[in-house]
Amino acid sequence: MSGNSTNPAVNSELPVQESSFPKVQAADLTTIQVLTEEATKDFILQDYESAVTKFSDASEIIGQCYGVDSEEYAEALYKYGNALLENSRTQNAVLGNQAIPQTSSTDVPMDDLQANTSRFQFEGDDESDGGQAENDGNVDSQAEEASASEVLEEQGDDLSLAWEILEYSRDIFSHIKTETAKRSLGEVYIKLGDVSLENEKFDQAAIDYREGVKLKAETLPEGDRQIAETHWRLSLALELIPDKSNQDEAIVHVQKAIEVLNKRKEILQAQLNDYQETCGKGKKIATADDDTALIDKEIKDIDEFLVEMESKIADIQAAKLSQEQTLQRPSDIALEEYVKLLSSCETSSGAIETSSTTPVNDLTSLIKRKTTNNNNTTDASENNTSSEESIQEEKKRRAEIKTDMDENEENELNPNKKVKQEL
Repeated sequence: MSGNSTNPAVNSELPVQESSFPKVQAADLTTIQVLTEEATKDFILQDYESAVTKFSDASEIIGQCYGVDSEEYAEALYKYGNALLENSRTQNAVLGNQAIPQTSSTDVPMDDLQANTSRFQFEGDDESDGGQAENDGNVDSQAEEASASEVLEEQGDDLSLAWEILEYSRDIFSHIKTETAKRSLGEVYIKLGDVSLENEKFDQAAIDYREGVKLKAETLPEGDRQIAETHWRLSLALELIPDKSNQDEAIVHVQKAIEVLNKRKEILQAQLNDYQETCGKGKKIATADDDTALIDKEIKDIDEFLVEMESKIADIQAAKLSQEQTLQRPSDIALEEYVKLLSSCETSSGAIETSSTTPVNDLTSLIKRKTTNNNNTTDASENNTSSEESIQEEKKRRAEIKTDMDENEENELNPNKKVKQEL
């Protein structure tokens, strides 16, 4: 982990700043400049361990010289936090690629570890070569395990410290109302999102990236690739949040990144066309240091990035569809079951109503039978004969009833006749 350097003595006789700042001496300014330049060089060379130490020392002196609420101090803290983040990423890559980490910029070389362990041997020990080799092997194994444990612990410490340092830088920049501070604040938010992404805190990463892309869009010209890059980072964080709405938003931000890159491509193509037109008319002679090669390279890079972004949209849509098919919400499942229940009830009631109200059609008469034609004719004749007999019997019965009724009426009108009949 980075250490803190001893601050040079402050000479009150050499003030170079306004009264609002602490007094600064020339030696401090020189120290700050040297530490910042060396730390920047180490950062570019990916020696992040050394960069962390030097940025830490530089930020401490800057805070004492310019004040802990100054823009200079906020900028120094941003560089320090960024170095801590990259150092943690390097350690994470080492642990991810090897089961037991070996020599890296954050580890002590194994030869030095073996040399140091020899100091714990007592003089005068009379051991055989075989026993010595076994002891050396045990020491090596213990040293490797200790190294792995230290790397894991230091990685977590670096991320935690990077978050705290960047938060402090964010708070300072947010209170400074300048255009440069606003741009720097956007960078700080992006780095905070990176730290959260490393810690797998995707919700917090999305929050910080949203602020970062908002500030980038407000402070940078249209078509700047930094805006597209921030949209891209935000989409990655949103994609890792298992929620349908976040996946939809991730697609939106990928599409916005594509729009920005297409705009940038149009600007570059216009610059290239203007340059070629000027040289073609003889108004300008092409030189070895012209920017056409750089423009061509950037256009190719953008085209490759656009292909990757289109592929990312397809991947998110496929993941979203798979999630919808396999992970249904309880409300969706309940709704489907309710619909099935209604369908089954309607089918059952329809069947009952049909069986109770609809007459059953006898279709047996439509079946043709070749061997039963004569029987059918005979049956029909018998049915007709039976019907005629029933009609005749009914007529006869009605005639008898009428006759009886007539006789009763006649007897009532002529009682003497009735008496005679009885006698």
